Amino acid sequence: MGNPHATSIAAMVGAGKAVTSETFAGVCEVKHRLMQAFLAATHELVTLQKQQTTALIAGDPEFARFEALIHAAGERKDAVKYQLISHMQTHGC
Repeated sequence: MGNPHATSIAAMVGAGKAVTSETFAGVCEVKHRLMQAFLAATHELVTLQKQQTTALIAGDPEFARFEALIHAAGERKDAVKYQLISHMQTHGC
């Protein structure tokens, strides 16, 4: 069975609710920091993808200018994701 705390956080994010430090009460400090970094990186990536989609819909012929930014944001998201996974496996939290 999955982590009920993680499930409740995912439900909050899915419902558009703010994830605050109170959300992570009782969570390892390093895990908390990495989770926050992952959420921030994911938000950055989705924001850039939304901007590119909006540019494409608007007929902006330069919509591809977002590609390098999206690629870099995806790499940052993946890096912190793997740091989080590694920490959870090593630390057991």
